[in-house]
Amino acid sequence: MLKNYEKSDDKTIFSDVVPGSTYYNEIRFLYDNGYIDKNNSVFGADNPITLGEVAIIMCRVLGYDVYAIENGGNISSYYSVAVSNDIIRI
Repeated sequence: MLKNYEKSDDKTIFSDVVPGSTYYNEIRFLYDNGYIDKNNSVFGADNPITLGEVAIIMCRVLGYDVYAIENGGNISSYYSVAVSNDIIRI
């Protein structure tokens, strides 16, 4: 889907996600649009994604992050917002 994502350069955004790596375009899209944390040096591309990380990304993508931030901006607030808005079902 994002294989043709146009970016201004092919910079290394995380030490484990370099240009040409399997998910570079997708992770770069999320990075460029502020959907993932830019303060880390490692993305953890080989690690399983946690439910909390899914909640954060989905809230940001769908515009619900404002509500999570109002409730503390931590993982549990993102998770609560995601569950209460049927973004994640438990």
